[in-house]
Amino acid sequence: MKKLLIPLSLALLLVFYMFFNTSTHEPVKEVVLLSKEQDIKTETPKQATTRVDKVDSESTKYEVEAKPNNAPRVPELIEPAMEVAQEPEVLRAKQILDEVTVRILETKVTEAQTPNAQTTRTTLIETNMKHPFMVVKERGSFFNQTGEQINAIEAQVANHLILQIKANVTQNEFEAGLALLNCSVKEKLSETSYIVSLQDSLTLDQIENKKESLEALSELVAVVEPDYFVYAIENANDPRLLELWGLHNTGQTGGSTDKDIDAPEAWALQTGSKDVLVGVIDTGVDRDHEDLRENMWVNPNEIAGNGIDDDQNGYVDDIHGWDFYNNDNNPDDDNSHGTHCAGTIGAVGNNGKGVVGVNWNVSMVGLKFLGGSGGGYLSDAVKAISYATKIGVDLTSNSWGGGGFSSSMKNAIDEASNAGIGFVAAAGNHAGDNDAYPSYPASYESANVISVGAHNHFGESAYFSCYGKNSVDLFAP
Repeated sequence: MKKLLIPLSLALLLVFYMFFNTSTHEPVKEVVLLSKEQDIKTETPKQATTRVDKVDSESTKYEVEAKPNNAPRVPELIEPAMEVAQEPEVLRAKQILDEVTVRILETKVTEAQTPNAQTTRTTLIETNMKHPFMVVKERGSFFNQTGEQINAIEAQVANHLILQIKANVTQNEFEAGLALLNCSVKEKLSETSYIVSLQDSLTLDQIENKKESLEALSELVAVVEPDYFVYAIENANDPRLLELWGLHNTGQTGGSTDKDIDAPEAWALQTGSKDVLVGVIDTGVDRDHEDLRENMWVNPNEIAGNGIDDDQNGYVDDIHGWDFYNNDNNPDDDNSHGTHCAGTIGAVGNNGKGVVGVNWNVSMVGLKFLGGSGGGYLSDAVKAISYATKIGVDLTSNSWGGGGFSSSMKNAIDEASNAGIGFVAAAGNHAGDNDAYPSYPASYESANVISVGAHNHFGESAYFSCYGKNSVDLFAP
C-alpha cells in the first residue's frame, strides 16, 4: 500500500467516532467496500528435489555479532542484468533486502515436480541490519535464468526463533530443554514467548534441522515460529497526491466531487482531542517537526534524564516513546515513513503551516521498530504493540507488512484488544485477495483489527489495493 494513497485517515476518523464521539456525529460518507471473485488454485502434493547453486566458504563459520555496515557488497540475489518479472509486494521486499545485503552465504533451489507447483529458492544472506543474518525464501519459476519469475518472497532471522512454552512449563524447565540442543533464551517477549538463540555456526540445512528439533520438544514448547522480516509499506511518488483530495474532494485532481472522508464536515463538529493517544508503530516520528511538535506525547509519569524507570513499565527514561530497533529512548525517524503517517493522523491544523491532519488536536507517540531502510523484525513489532498497551494508547497505526502468521503477534494484538485498543492496519498494496491469501498484520482475525484498503479519487478501489469481502473492512483515500 502506498502511504499517501492509504494514509489510514478514514480508519482513524472512524475509530474516533466509534470509541470517543457522541451520537450526534454523522457517519463518514462514501466508504467503498468492494471485493473481487477469484478462483483459489491449490497445488498438488509433490516430491521435490534440491540443488545447491552456490555456497560461500564462510557460510559454516559466521559470527552472530553484526559485521560493519560498510562491508563490501557482493552481487545481489538476482544478477542485475537478468530480466526478472516480479509481483508488486515482491518488488518492495526485495528492494529493501537488496539494499541491506552485504553478501550471499548459501543458496539452494528446490525444483517443482508438477506443472502447477512453484520452485523455491532459499538463500542465507548477511545484511547490515540489526540481526545481520537472514534466510530468504522466494517462490517462482525459471530461477537464475532469463525470464525469471518471482511470485512470493519471505525472509526471517537466521539464528534465532520465537518459541511459546506450554502453560504448565517453568522457565527453568524450558531453558534446560534448550540447553540439550545447544540453544538458549536470548530475550523474553512475554510471559510465554521467548526469542531463542540457535548457535553461532549454521547452514541452511542446520537451521531447518534446529527448528525441527525445537518442535520436537513437544512436552515443553507449544509454538515454534520465525522472526519474520517486515517492512514499511511504500510511499507514493505522485506529487498531486499532496493536494489532499482525500480530505475534501472538489474534483481538484480530476476525480469525482465528494469522494472523500468529509473532513470539513467532521471538523465542524470537532477537530480532535489531546485526550486521544495514538501509537504510530513505524519507522519513528520526527517529533520536532513544526507541524507535529504540538501533538507529540510526553510521558507524564517519567522524569527525563534521571536514569530511572519512574513509571515501572520496563523502559528507562521513555519520555517520548521507545525505539525498539535500536533499543533506546529516542524513537526519531531516520526514514520519513512514520513521520508522514503521523502527519496524516495529526498534523496540527489551523496554524498556517504545512499541511493538516485528520485530527488538528491529538496526542501521538512514536513507536519505532523499523530501521532506516524501512525494514525490521516481527519480534520488535510485538514489543512495540505490547508497549503501546502498557502506556494506554487508544489505538495504533500500522502501515507495514510482511511475513506470515505469528502466534506471538496475534497474542499481542489480542492483549491490546482486551484493553480496548484499536489496531488500524494497511490492507496491502499488491492488489491481492486477502480472503484467499492473507496479508499480515491486517489479516489477523482479532476483534480490534481494522483493515484498510485504498480507493482512488473517483471513489473506486485503487488498482493496487488489496481487497477482500471478509478480510478488508473499509476503503479510504
